[in-house]
Amino acid sequence: MDALSISIRENGQMSNSHNHHTPPLPEPGKDRKVTLKTVIAGIVGALFIGFLIQNSEDTPVEFLWWSASLPRWLTLLIAALAGIMIWELASYLRRRRR
Repeated sequence: MDALSISIRENGQMSNSHNHHTPPLPEPGKDRKVTLKTVIAGIVGALFIGFLIQNSEDTPVEFLWWSASLPRWLTLLIAALAGIMIWELASYLRRRRR
């Protein structure tokens, strides 16, 4: 097994000691394409942040034996993060089963 040595050139691009062809990194501000997926994600993110800001009043939260009064935005953020974690776990289990 040979070691991989990585160095950074004066122009900021990285190079490695392997003979594999690695495409050069794009220069900052050039060759960057904004995809529709990125635009939609930005719009959804902005709408979600606006929704969180508008829902700042406290809300009682009860789960099993635990109860608290949390800002509604925090409750929504926790629920969204839990949903993302469940989605990622389901995706992982599905990929693992194949």
